[in-house]
Amino acid sequence: MPLPEVLDLLMTDRLEDAACALARESEPDPVLKNLIARARGRDKPLASLTADLPEYVVVNPSYTCNIGCKMCITGFHNKTEIDPNYKYLSPEQFEKAKPWIRTGTHVFFVGIGETLDSPHLFDFLEDVDGPVKVVTTSGVPLTREKIRMMIETGVQILNFSFDGKTSVGHGDGKDTYIKNIWNKIDLVRKVKEELSSETPVMGLNVTVNRENLSDLDNLFTQARERDIRDILLLPMSVVEDSGRISPMLYEKSFGPDFDRCSAEFKNIVDRWNRNGLRLQVNAYSEYHERAEVCSYVDNTIQIHGLSSGPNICCGKIEMPLTFWDTPPEEYWNSLPFRYFRYLHFVGERKGLPRECQDCWILETRRYYKTCGEALHTAPLKVDPIPVYQEASRLKLEGLWNQAEARFKEVLTLTEDDALKGGVYFHLTEIELGRGNDEEALDCIQKCIQHNFDHKRGWAYLSLLMRITGLPKVDRRQDKFPLTYHPEIKPGGLLV
Repeated sequence: MPLPEVLDLLMTDRLEDAACALARESEPDPVLKNLIARARGRDKPLASLTADLPEYVVVNPSYTCNIGCKMCITGFHNKTEIDPNYKYLSPEQFEKAKPWIRTGTHVFFVGIGETLDSPHLFDFLEDVDGPVKVVTTSGVPLTREKIRMMIETGVQILNFSFDGKTSVGHGDGKDTYIKNIWNKIDLVRKVKEELSSETPVMGLNVTVNRENLSDLDNLFTQARERDIRDILLLPMSVVEDSGRISPMLYEKSFGPDFDRCSAEFKNIVDRWNRNGLRLQVNAYSEYHERAEVCSYVDNTIQIHGLSSGPNICCGKIEMPLTFWDTPPEEYWNSLPFRYFRYLHFVGERKGLPRECQDCWILETRRYYKTCGEALHTAPLKVDPIPVYQEASRLKLEGLWNQAEARFKEVLTLTEDDALKGGVYFHLTEIELGRGNDEEALDCIQKCIQHNFDHKRGWAYLSLLMRITGLPKVDRRQDKFPLTYHPEIKPGGLLV
């Protein structure tokens, strides 16, 4: 197994350095060694698909929460901390994140848990100079003193995650909770008036399902009465942090009655946008059952301290390249990012990562349809793991045709994307053994499609694209144009 250093070097296009690092290993991987030798002198793949650093930098300062929303997709529906040994982004990690923050137009401090739980939050805010500072909170821990500190540290936008009347949302949708949050919003207005401050401007983040759909008009009316214009709406996810679809959440989502809920939701969004509010569904000014382009790609990076890589959207995709010690420009324009751009801006949608194909933001109708079908599909009775293990043994013995047949059988026995990614990785090696480079490239692309953080798969992909000169880039779609609180610009100016 090659060292992680070799794989990182290949993902950052440092082919000669990777060759040297591989040569230093006691037992160099023969497949990688051969691919590197054949890739030398070939052009860097997808070289034109670079981009400026992201405008929106999301920093997750806290990994604790005591509210217990049943709809929570980050794990707090049944616990108050993700890791008892790691509760907050550390000052040392924030220091490493600052090169990203300096180049952004906006820095968002939000979750993964309750943002205000972080003991370092106001130090972080004090340390940011230039980008628009945004804080998102449930509002529960908000006090007069914390509002004053936000004003003093230059917070320009304060968002409340607040869903109104839904039993699976913040405060279980109870009237006492709802009243408390409106009181906190009124307190912000009062402290701003006392301190003669125009900021922070307030907004709402609202997760929408069948339960609170009929209450949105009331919620928006009360928001407008408090001078809140900007409201971010998200259809509710029904997939828990474990990856399991929750039958309870699905029943409360748009899913069981999608056509009616979708039409009603669109009508509400359009009507309130005509009547003076600025509603966005995710980042879109209109609600789409199928968005034309992902609003996150090339716009956003989400930095946390829970694993080696950041998130690049609101979903589960993490980049495989080691993050903390890689310079931002090199990281942002490494092969995984260039290939991700290729998939979204050049290639066909059917080639997108599985997480993107079933994304509840990008493909809302498909997402709920897929989840509903999965809940009502009986699991296969044949365990795919013994078949996978037998196929691996046949491959080691050089019985490629038999191994290929068994691997392809596994694909019919499982919906586990990680396992499918492993199958396509093995099929890649079989095609390489046969001398079929383009077939191997097709297989390794499917490996990445199903298992986006397969580091060795990325190494193979980088080399096979050099060797084959594929894929070609003839055109490139523009990234999604962001508009968020447009009157607030970097530098703290209200315009």
